[in-house]
Amino acid sequence: MQYRLCLVLIVATLTFAGHAQATPATTDQLNQFMGAASFGHLGPNEQNILSQNLSSEDVSAYLDFTKSDQGQRYQAFNAQANALSNDSMKAMMAGKVTAPTSGVLSKDQIDKCSHFLLQATNFQMLEYMRAHDKSDDGVTENVMMQLLLTQYPEQIAALYEKYKGDQPAFEKYNQSQAAQDIMGVTLKIVQQSVKDKTPVH
Repeated sequence: MQYRLCLVLIVATLTFAGHAQATPATTDQLNQFMGAASFGHLGPNEQNILSQNLSSEDVSAYLDFTKSDQGQRYQAFNAQANALSNDSMKAMMAGKVTAPTSGVLSKDQIDKCSHFLLQATNFQMLEYMRAHDKSDDGVTENVMMQLLLTQYPEQIAALYEKYKGDQPAFEKYNQSQAAQDIMGVTLKIVQQSVKDKTPVH
């Protein structure tokens, strides 16, 4: 997915305990899922993780959602939000963080945009990690949020205005069992790609 590059920069060791699968996803379902989720190239070990941990129900729920109007907007929102968070993290890693010259957000805007940005998959992954890894205290999430709000205030404000009406639908999907299962599988794949040094796309 689009957030894989960012995850390689922030991923921590985490053991994923997946849910029991009712029915394994078929090869056709997995191919559709990989295309819709923009996973890019996966090595053999990563492909095994995907096939062994995703259920048919999870894939069907994901594909049905992404084909819907709100699912399409969810993907568009994530593409924009995650691109900004990836850029901000790369800038921080390179020591090139700069303060904006205009568009500083008000406290009310910061509160609304912060809550809204938590629906982006980068932040959803950090929330997942914090829930399953008790050693994670949310520092990375707070740093990423501050970077976004201070480096890209105008872009974040525009993103909020464009998609704020979709927030309930985004929240409902992110809280679903399928979304949580996919988060767990994605984290395992990212960890494996780091271990195998598989190029991330």
